[in-house]
Amino acid sequence: MKDAEIPFLVRETFWHLLFTLRNRGIQHINGDLLIDNEYFEDENGSPADFDNKPYRVYNTFPDAALLNFRAHQFHFVPMNKKLHIYADPPASNLQVRNKVKLVKGACKGKHRQLKFNVLKQGSITTVEFSGNYPGRCGNQELLRTVLANGDYIFGVFKALWEDMGGTINGKYGRDEY
Repeated sequence: MKDAEIPFLVRETFWHLLFTLRNRGIQHINGDLLIDNEYFEDENGSPADFDNKPYRVYNTFPDAALLNFRAHQFHFVPMNKKLHIYADPPASNLQVRNKVKLVKGACKGKHRQLKFNVLKQGSITTVEFSGNYPGRCGNQELLRTVLANGDYIFGVFKALWEDMGGTINGKYGRDEY
């Protein structure tokens, strides 16, 4: 398959689609976000099958509505004697729980002292970081895929849509023909 045939969106293109909808007067969406994924049947197996690292971006399966390859960039920012952690892009169904201690000492491998745990409860996925983070590591980033594709696209859609002043009362669904 050629690169031009791989379906994916980047955040900027996705944002522009939503921006265009808002500028055409659409404010409220009363219904679900449906995606026809028939062409991309679910892969057999798990993203962990390749190397037992299911949260790595290179293990992302193809999908009809693949946005940013499902990746979240987790930012680690030492500030005011604390480590602040946030995910980009934001998603309405993703929470970051920060149990990391900002410590003194040399920076030995940016993320080696951090533990990363993904917890799913209902429609919310929580990424919990714990361990120690040397302040000398400064600002760092970690790219990971923590949401299933439908959850990812809907969570980012809803966060961007609401940031633009829109509302939606639906959820993600797969279109069944």
